[in-house]
Amino acid sequence: MNQSQKRKFLTDHFAFENLPSADVDYLADNARTRNLNGGETVFFKDDPPTGMIAIISGGVQIQTVSEDGKD
Repeated sequence: MNQSQKRKFLTDHFAFENLPSADVDYLADNARTRNLNGGETVFFKDDPPTGMIAIISGGVQIQTVSEDGKD
């Protein structure tokens, strides 16, 4: 995803549509994209936060394991 596509994604989303242009530019400049295959882990439950995640296409399954080891 290039800079222009990142900017468009942000400004088309309701959460960012009213941000000042400079703020949108900052977010687009600092956004990183990752392409994941099915079954890959995005993050684990106790990982420290490193930013915001947006799913551009596809889906995500959220799983946790209980103390007795069950999903």
